[in-house]
Amino acid sequence: MKANDGSQALYHITSRKTGESVLTAPLAQQLAVILADPAGYARILASSIIERAPVYALQIVGRFGWNAILLPLLAYPLALLMLGSAVLSGSGARSGLGQRLWWLAIALGTALLIETAMYLTGTPLGADYVQGTQGRYFLPLLPLVLLTLMPADPLRGARLLCAGAGLTLLIIAMLSAWDSFWVYGFVTADGMPPHSSIGRALLLPSPRW
Repeated sequence: MKANDGSQALYHITSRKTGESVLTAPLAQQLAVILADPAGYARILASSIIERAPVYALQIVGRFGWNAILLPLLAYPLALLMLGSAVLSGSGARSGLGQRLWWLAIALGTALLIETAMYLTGTPLGADYVQGTQGRYFLPLLPLVLLTLMPADPLRGARLLCAGAGLTLLIIAMLSAWDSFWVYGFVTADGMPPHSSIGRALLLPSPRW
């Protein structure tokens, strides 16, 4: 870690593009890069989000805080079922299109601010990608997005299905944490599921991959 003018701590990271050790950028210089070419930065944001979207999806469902533990891949359809049935459970409120678009705009705007914060403070100077963003950063936005999609009236059986899927997912998460920390040991594995052992990725949490 390296101090910059006594006001910002710069630190070395491993570039997700090149694998090399690089230094994060001074905030003022990185902000100048954005202001010099806003359209270029918009393209960087778009390409980085598209590239990292699968990682964010995995992390939102299956990562416990800072620890690099991902749930078994078979848990992800269950999470999708839980979220889908949550949407179909209904909000109980009649919201107009304008209100829903406003909620969605807030969620999208906040997500872009999260990415920009990481570009300013956790990415090498002038990089053509954003580094350091984790899926869990978007968790507070998820209820707002789901509320945007919710109908006013619930679909029959949706709430029961949501509760059942949520409880099952919670049990899987507890068993995964127990196995990963207390049985297997405090060992973590990061990254995407392994292509060479998809069977293990389907059935086991990531430390056992």
